[in-house]
Amino acid sequence: KAKKLSKATAEKAVMDVNKQTTVSTVKDVDKQQTTAATPVAANKPPLSSEIKKVNTSTTSPAEAYGNLLSKDAPAGSWMVMEPTKKKSKLRVVETGEGIESMKQVLAPEKVLFACIAVHGVDVRNDKISSTRTKVVQVNFVGSKVPAMKRMMALSGKTSVSKVCKGVALVIEATKPDEISTKELANALLAAGGAHKPSFYDFGSGNKLEI
Repeated sequence: KAKKLSKATAEKAVMDVNKQTTVSTVKDVDKQQTTAATPVAANKPPLSSEIKKVNTSTTSPAEAYGNLLSKDAPAGSWMVMEPTKKKSKLRVVETGEGIESMKQVLAPEKVLFACIAVHGVDVRNDKISSTRTKVVQVNFVGSKVPAMKRMMALSGKTSVSKVCKGVALVIEATKPDEISTKELANALLAAGGAHKPSFYDFGSGNKLEI
């Protein structure tokens, strides 16, 4: 014989079912979002994890530069700085990984200085035999920067040279599209002398075979 539930017991049972359904739904959504995550292509906005906001009040340019040169830093680690109103002072704007995400930080109305650690990788017998880090410095004066503000670029270059030591290549750009992996690779090869790596790694899966 079926046992009749009290009103309170029935209400509790309904609440338990609703709770289980909610938890199950949240798990399903999380599972779908995880499955849907895909690597960022060059023509798509970078993942939020590739552009890392830094605490500009505590992270100095020297510290940020040291981080991208660390042996544990992934290929394509970068930092972007801008000159402040104080003479010869630089402020770290953002750091991240991958050349495409770096290019998206270069705003047309700003004077910025970027450094990216490109890895020159040697492969022998299908195994990586060595990796050399080459830092590329980008002096960026946006296409919409007023003429008076362009003077900041001149003073900023001196400050950057004091922070960023051992730079392999310095380029000038006014638009992000002027920065291409092919041109950078050719310039790095020209500056690197006789040594030729198997490929250059610009981060986030962006590799260019030589």
